[in-house]
Amino acid sequence: MAAELPVLAGHGLTMWGYVVLLALDEHPLRTQPALAETIGADKTRIIGVLDDLQDRGLISFLAGLIALSALSVEDVTGRPSDSD
Repeated sequence: MAAELPVLAGHGLTMWGYVVLLALDEHPLRTQPALAETIGADKTRIIGVLDDLQDRGLISFLAGLIALSALSVEDVTGRPSDSD
């Protein structure tokens, strides 16, 4: 985890933000409860993370689902995602 912190900080991401992006990269459309369960977080805990990612244009909410925006995890962090 320590190796990722400078990369994340360079892109203004928290570890939770990165975890959310990775989960959405693996399964692009999720409900908030399903996403929270997948990443092991309380669904209310990630509201701020989701709001930040949406404000930055990295995710979108579509009919109750959360989706990655056009950018990939690699576009945001400069590192390939695990699903590649």
